Amino acid sequence: MLGNICSSFEDEENEQNINELLSMKQDKFYYNFDDRIVFSHLNRYNPELKDEIESKESSVQDTSLELNKVLDEMTTKVSQLNIQYKKKLTNKLKNEIKEYENYKETINK
Repeated sequence: MLGNICSSFEDEENEQNINELLSMKQDKFYYNFDDRIVFSHLNRYNPELKDEIESKESSVQDTSLELNKVLDEMTTKVSQLNIQYKKKLTNKLKNEIKEYENYKETINK
């Protein structure tokens, strides 16, 4: 029972961290390139800005892709670490339960 309480507490905390990462992943630092109204007005009134705007759009898109890759890697690593942590915690709790059972047997003898 003690093991269940400890693992459920850790599971909730880990689940919350994973959910935060997944929500960030869903956002993906998305840049909306379909919003061209402002850009078209700028191009109409100041055509010199067109190249600069397109260059910045490309830079933002590249940065967004890089951030998404890093976020995917982080999410994968966190998931792997979470699995490893759960295994270690489970093994530790099993060992503690065995020690406690051995202690009970020693006292009962």
